[in-house]
Amino acid sequence: METDAAGPTGPGANPPDEPDHEPVGCFTADELCILELKAAGYSNDAAGASVNRSGKTVQRLLQRPEARRYVNELMLERLEELRGELGQGLLEAARVARAELDADAADVRLRAVGLLLRSHGDVRAAAIQKATIEDLLDKVADLKRTVAEVAGDVDG
Repeated sequence: METDAAGPTGPGANPPDEPDHEPVGCFTADELCILELKAAGYSNDAAGASVNRSGKTVQRLLQRPEARRYVNELMLERLEELRGELGQGLLEAARVARAELDADAADVRLRAVGLLLRSHGDVRAAAIQKATIEDLLDKVADLKRTVAEVAGDVDG
């Protein structure tokens, strides 16, 4: 594969604006529908019923590593989108609460202080949770590398 300043070029290179998940061409339209619904949290039965398939068919589809990977990547994308939206909502809520600190009524100011203190705890907890998730993802990647190395030793 060739490279240039923009990255890999030539056959097999992913265009820079395409997501990294599995190519859509390796799934049928029905399978894509099922996988999208699974990523959105639907049960096997509900995802299958959307295209007149059974929950068992969905279960078999999810046994394919590329299907599981596709669903996981879609879920991560949605999680990132939600996290961004939540972050924006928290910022706006903090601005409103901060403005209420200057209110004339003491009870309004007191509620604003309580909201700001609780939101600080929530943000701190979210940061700890994010660090924990990133640590777990690193450990999973290490385990995958170890399994690949062991599998290579067994094959060789």
